[in-house]
Amino acid sequence: MQKSAKWALCLGGIVAVYTSLNLGAWWYLHSLQGRFQQQTGCTLGVARSHTSVGVGALQRVLDGAQVRCSSGAASHARLVVYSHSVRLELALWHPFSVKLTVLGGQKIGWAEPTPVWLAQSDGPALYLSVPLWQRGSGGYGAPFKADFLHVAFLQGPLAGQGVVLQQVQGKAVWNSQASAQESLFGLVLSAQQAAFTFWKDPVAHFNVAAALPGPATGHTGLWRGLGIEAQPVAPQFPSGQTAMRERSSGVPDIVVQTIGGTWRGLSVGWSGRLWVAATADVQGESWLTLPNWRSVMATVQAQNLLTPYQRTVLQQVQQAVEQQHTFPDGPLTLALPVRNGQVSLGPCRLSVTRLSCPDLL
Repeated sequence: MQKSAKWALCLGGIVAVYTSLNLGAWWYLHSLQGRFQQQTGCTLGVARSHTSVGVGALQRVLDGAQVRCSSGAASHARLVVYSHSVRLELALWHPFSVKLTVLGGQKIGWAEPTPVWLAQSDGPALYLSVPLWQRGSGGYGAPFKADFLHVAFLQGPLAGQGVVLQQVQGKAVWNSQASAQESLFGLVLSAQQAAFTFWKDPVAHFNVAAALPGPATGHTGLWRGLGIEAQPVAPQFPSGQTAMRERSSGVPDIVVQTIGGTWRGLSVGWSGRLWVAATADVQGESWLTLPNWRSVMATVQAQNLLTPYQRTVLQQVQQAVEQQHTFPDGPLTLALPVRNGQVSLGPCRLSVTRLSCPDLL
């Protein structure tokens, strides 16, 4: 009898500890929502939710989740992110982060007063890891990964364009309280392969690193270019060469550390600093890096992989390259000014919406 009582007491203690841990985890997971809203100024709304408890883990499923954040561009311009379903997990084996699994696709846009969607994504599950403690004020960073991701642009200068990414991983950072020395948004992304709607062949080892430097109030032209009817919060600048002269000494709207990959064996990297005028004209300076361009061109031409017209176009590009570069046998870094949203290289014209390089691709 005494032995049975000890077993009962032990079992009761285990149940009590287990229940206390899970209740504590449940309370803590719910309290994160309040802390998130307090630190970021964002609000979270859901159509419905339910919570499940497991051994050492707690999961909460949010269906029809919407996160709305102030952009800082205007009092009524709020960023909104919609997800069909989000599963949050808090567990003992990752005590310093909340794991998020996003299912059924996402949309991002502006809520004024009804959502205007800029882009949407779909594919298998998207996995994110959100740290429970953030450094600095107002900043949140989330590593993410997905086996497959399709992104389609619905509004703005990229409307109608899209990209399909395979084996994606990266990190996104959003700081609604960014100072002049910080960034409002930052993105680092890599994918095993990327296929673009405006590009015939897939790009291997695709990678991106870009940021919107400074506070949101410094990006008026960018907000207007995305279709936001924001109230002026910064001086408006004219477009064209005058805009470049007046703005090039200031902070760019977009800083692209790199957009790169490998196309038909040719490694390509592009970086730039871009300013967006109130008329949505994009001006700036950019640089194209080609580490192995001459050997790839020689191989392609020797193996007769191109049509006669494509060979002619490539020869024109090669001549344009050699005219700009003193040492054409080594890696190339070419300065490509961005004017009215376009950069040019030989017969090719690349804009923010399409690539025009006749019959080459």
